[in-house]
Amino acid sequence: NLQPLYSETYDWRSKLEINDEVDIKHSSKWYKGKIAKLEIGESGEKSAKIEFQMDGLTDCITIPTHSEQIMPLCVHTSKNNLNKENKKIQDSLSEQIRTGPAS
Repeated sequence: NLQPLYSETYDWRSKLEINDEVDIKHSSKWYKGKIAKLEIGESGEKSAKIEFQMDGLTDCITIPTHSEQIMPLCVHTSKNNLNKENKKIQDSLSEQIRTGPAS
């Protein structure tokens, strides 16, 4: 995705908070997950502990927040099961990623 010279890309990953919902890739499949914990390691790398449902069981994975295994909610999973409030939040986030944050 090429950006024009001097443009800014919205860094949604730096805005992640506990209880944010995200798409998580695990074992080559995408799932809806929720951030349970954020940590900063000794090297300064930020990581997230994410809970998600896989085959009816709750699982947890801790991965760096810059990993391509984490994406905004509904980028790789369906919007069908979201409530109206989550749909509004997801649509707003998708718009910010596409156009950048509002000034």
